[in-house]
Amino acid sequence: MKKFLLTALSLLGFSFVVTSCYGAPTAALSAEGRVTDEAGKPLQGIRVALHNREYGPYTFTDTDGRFAFMDENGMGDIDLFYDDVDGILNGGEFATDSSRVKAVQIESGSGRWDMGKFEATDQKILKKK
Repeated sequence: MKKFLLTALSLLGFSFVVTSCYGAPTAALSAEGRVTDEAGKPLQGIRVALHNREYGPYTFTDTDGRFAFMDENGMGDIDLFYDDVDGILNGGEFATDSSRVKAVQIESGSGRWDMGKFEATDQKILKKK
């Protein structure tokens, strides 16, 4: 009866009922790094996006050019996207760039849905436009 009810609700557009019953695997990701110009000067205000340039999640570099993320979807290779969104405020206009970084497993998960903890680090040098 429960299976029939879940199927009927799903067909009627109540798919959240099905996904909340089954869940999805997760892997905790910690990604961090530093962004500088070609002379080694830290760049503040660079938007760094994780996984997808348009939808993120994203953060901005601090005064030392550092950034950090915590996310629940990070195993294997991850993509980081770098965009200078503040124009000349950080010492010039810098070209958009990206990196593919290997996320390294630092802690095992329980196996079923918890895939463990992963860590990724990137040091990016942006060139002026």
